Amino acid sequence: FNLRQQLAKLQKTIVSYIHKPRYILSFLQPGRLIQVKHNEDNWGWGVVVNFQKKGKQEGSGDPQYVIEGLFSCATPIQPNMPPKPCPAGAKGEFQIVPLMLHLVTGVSAVRLYLPKNLVPLENRESVGKSLREVQKRFPDGVPLLDPVEDMKIKEGAFEETVRKIETLEHRLYKHPLHNDPKLEETYELCEKKNNLAIRCRDTKQELRDARTVLQLDELKSRKRVLRRLGYCNNADVIETKGRVACEISTGQELALAELIFNGSFNDLDPAVIAAVLSCFVFEEGVKDAPELTKESLKGPYRQVQEVARRIAQVENECKLETNVEEYVGKFKWELMEVTHAWASGAKFHDICKMTPVFEGSIIRVMRRLEELIRQMINAAKAIGNNDLENKFSDASLAIKRDIVFAASLYL
Repeated sequence: FNLRQQLAKLQKTIVSYIHKPRYILSFLQPGRLIQVKHNEDNWGWGVVVNFQKKGKQEGSGDPQYVIEGLFSCATPIQPNMPPKPCPAGAKGEFQIVPLMLHLVTGVSAVRLYLPKNLVPLENRESVGKSLREVQKRFPDGVPLLDPVEDMKIKEGAFEETVRKIETLEHRLYKHPLHNDPKLEETYELCEKKNNLAIRCRDTKQELRDARTVLQLDELKSRKRVLRRLGYCNNADVIETKGRVACEISTGQELALAELIFNGSFNDLDPAVIAAVLSCFVFEEGVKDAPELTKESLKGPYRQVQEVARRIAQVENECKLETNVEEYVGKFKWELMEVTHAWASGAKFHDICKMTPVFEGSIIRVMRRLEELIRQMINAAKAIGNNDLENKFSDASLAIKRDIVFAASLYL
């Protein structure tokens, strides 16, 4: 497939040389056979009647030539319709069709006799009969003019292209599939696969372009959110709250930064702090989980919900579509009491009885929680709050113990 594609590309280069007026015009005598194709319309072989110069091409300024050729045309459905090539096997009518020089794909070494008057249909049909006779005599294809021997094209780049074509044709003939009876069927499948790959690539590019536009609008909305909440100023310079939020990557950094600056952690003991932060790292849905009963945890959890609701509302006001209840629902309380008990010194098998969550999930949450608390310690350092930093450090020490943080569960 790749060999044929390369050959087709080089053949186009050859045709571009043949189209140069200094090489082809001397061979466009009346009666010369030429092959023409325009997009999906394959006119096949026709006969040159005449050619003439028609102005200059736009951009290059080179002269433009129009060829008048005799081609087999389909019977028009309506009068005054532009001519169309006659389908294979159908009976058409030979008509004189004007066409641009660059549509010629082949120039034959064969010339036919043309009657002086081509207006009568009988004369045109006699030329058509002669053309069909030539095609019968050459079942392997009408002989073409040799670009080097006949047309005298001696340009170095052209000769290099001819050598490349000869090399590729030699490789093509040596290919194991060359004489395979299913070659054309296999080639069509490869061509379909290649076309699908191109369409897939183009579609992906269109999708990337569309996403770029969407992401640009989303970026503007997110910057508005940060300005509204005080994380950066109108010049997009990061403020203190922004630097604190940058220290956090494990959980919802905006909500955590808001809680720090609201003083929500200042009056909480380390075990409660660990329990509150578990809302930011536990993401599983739990069925039949017991309700939150500890009053010492209900108040902090309500503060988390209030902060989350406020952030979601600001995002909506800044044209960043956010479902408020879904956003608030991301902060799950199901392991708050479990975490509080663990931070207070309870044994692992005891806390496993407090929740239907699997033991592996509990261990995973505790390890993520410890990572989050370390980030909160850095956030407290960023604002110089030593008391809060110490509380976070105590919370980290309270949960980082026993089997949960063992190097291996099999020890």
